[in-house]
Amino acid sequence: MKNREELTKEEQQRIGKLIAQFLADVTKTDHQLAHWGFKEIWNGSPQFETFDWEIYDHIFPRAKYIHLVRNPVRYAISTAGRTKDVFTREFMTGQLNNWVEMEKYNARRAATKRYCRLRYEDLISEPEKEMKRITAFIDIPWDEKCLTPLEIRHVPSFRNPAEGNTHIWKKPIFVPGLHQYIVALGYEKELEDMGITILKEKKKYFFWK
Repeated sequence: MKNREELTKEEQQRIGKLIAQFLADVTKTDHQLAHWGFKEIWNGSPQFETFDWEIYDHIFPRAKYIHLVRNPVRYAISTAGRTKDVFTREFMTGQLNNWVEMEKYNARRAATKRYCRLRYEDLISEPEKEMKRITAFIDIPWDEKCLTPLEIRHVPSFRNPAEGNTHIWKKPIFVPGLHQYIVALGYEKELEDMGITILKEKKKYFFWK
């Protein structure tokens, strides 16, 4: 006789297959395809805490995850342009916090060995090299046609909301966890060139009478 844990796991797998079938039908995906993909744009939100990766594993147990990451400050600038928010220091630090949360959330996939992280900047500067990384990761043969989508501008560029506002980052910036990711992803030099200092830890000031 199966225990509660075994029955729960079986039920999760059964329901997961039904949801996967439903999604494939809704997206008109050919069930015979060996590979198909889905793109999700996550721009940072407190809702991250409500989504557990385990749900995805029940529905797509063999799925592979490709995470595209961008320089966090340029991401914040781009977000302000897209949402038409005023680019203030408060807005920027709020978006940097969101960026860190996205990194934490997505990096949990690394434990599955089915996770690949790319830098947006590398994809733009060396598209063939990075696209070959992707095709190798998902086990499909390389084809020059893979570069065609990168030649198409899908979204018009917005006015740079940081133009004339670089004084916003003249003071060092501290966001918990940000420095760690900056170093790991190799963004230190680019941020230095922008005149931005990301603090490793919050500076403490002591005053004596």
